[in-house]
Amino acid sequence: MAAHRIVVQFNESDQTKWPLIIKNIINLTKSMPEAEIRVIAFGAGIFAFHKQRAVELPTGVKVGICQNTLRGTHTAEDQLVAEIEVVPSGVAEIVRLQADGWLYLRP
Repeated sequence: MAAHRIVVQFNESDQTKWPLIIKNIINLTKSMPEAEIRVIAFGAGIFAFHKQRAVELPTGVKVGICQNTLRGTHTAEDQLVAEIEVVPSGVAEIVRLQADGWLYLRP
């Protein structure tokens, strides 16, 4: 198990802020290379992981996408990058991870 496990909330609707959030994640991976990092996207944050405009995350960072948001926005999984995992509820996934000892970050 990693020394630190960090879950990052990604639900920002302002696309101009997406690069800043990604930069926070990049800096985190550089400063804590041993950390296990998981991004959970829900709400407008899922659109950062569309194939047409996907943000690039550092190698090893895993992404979970909220199934509730996919349904609510009529977004098909095949519209998203392949490296994601769909979770039933983004908010519930963050709560579950925190209960399992993960640290929470909302940049």
